[in-house]
Amino acid sequence: MLKKFICLLGLSLWILSASICFAELQSPDKILNQIYLGQPLEEIQQNFSLELKKHDDKKKITTYEAFINPLEGYDVSIDQPITLEFYNGKLAAVSIYGKMGTPKNRLEHHNKLNKIIQNVWGEPIHSETNRDDGEGKINTWIPKGENLMFITAYIDLSKLPGNKTAISSITIQFLSKNKEPKLQ
Repeated sequence: MLKKFICLLGLSLWILSASICFAELQSPDKILNQIYLGQPLEEIQQNFSLELKKHDDKKKITTYEAFINPLEGYDVSIDQPITLEFYNGKLAAVSIYGKMGTPKNRLEHHNKLNKIIQNVWGEPIHSETNRDDGEGKINTWIPKGENLMFITAYIDLSKLPGNKTAISSITIQFLSKNKEPKLQ
């Protein structure tokens, strides 16, 4: 009886420690994989090759490009490289663009990006459609009580002279880069 109790206790502790480790690795945005907001630059550099694009000492922001697919597992294609922005050495924003394509394909891509966020965070707090020289759609999410902001954008460039393409993108970032993230 004591042996069974010790085995059950050991198993329970193992499951608890595994779930705590998984929770610590989950991005606070609950969408990204392979990287997470708040992750130290050094940790990402251990796993991925980053190319420095810009450094602003005054703002404490460093921008890199990398060949990472943080939306792996979702039915959505992205263009490479993606842009990673670090504030004080921690990942503060990720910008991902879809491949240039026909307006219909890019609008479908935009809708897929929206669906990914909606499945986790619900409807956007702001949606805007603009039709000056082309069609643009922007959706913004700021989850209540979270230091997060999500923006999806779609721009139909085919309305501009000499252009037949469109682009869609997603940006996931901390609302305030000065706040430390809470991992969930």
